[in-house]
Amino acid sequence: GVVMTPAVHAGGGCRGARIPATPGQVGAPAAPGAARLACYGVLGMPLAFAALPLYVQWPAHAASQWGLPLAGLGGLLLAVRVADALLDPMFGRWADSAFARAPRRAWALAGGATALMVAGIAALFLMPAPLPAASAGLWWWAALLLALTSWGYSIAIVVHQAWAARLGGGAPVQARWVGS
Repeated sequence: GVVMTPAVHAGGGCRGARIPATPGQVGAPAAPGAARLACYGVLGMPLAFAALPLYVQWPAHAASQWGLPLAGLGGLLLAVRVADALLDPMFGRWADSAFARAPRRAWALAGGATALMVAGIAALFLMPAPLPAASAGLWWWAALLLALTSWGYSIAIVVHQAWAARLGGGAPVQARWVGS
């Protein structure tokens, strides 16, 4: 079937446009134009900026503000990323199912995931340590916040990339969409 999802209309702005409900379905645009790439990029840019502070700046912040050792934080980041990699296929199924049922569901999923990510980043960077430095409870608290933040990010980015898959155009064009 054909569904409504954000895309660029002839006038240039991001609007609902008829595109396939499944990736690669006939009727999808053959190649992305500059306006469509811009629309896709406008939604992807904030997601790209969210990952950098989480993985580059937060460990130093947690070490200095929460008293957690950097080596342990590296292990915690690795564990959360491994769990994230194991959950990504499930997130992809959620995104595909949401787009297939109603694109509004997919965007609601992405919106909720983004809200979770933003709340998690705020808690990780702005909250003082809620428990004594380097205590087991603080490690569990940091792990929970980091996991929720990372999973919110992953769900949002998977929905964003699932949108690109529905814009069609074959493998070379898909690479351009996701690489934009």
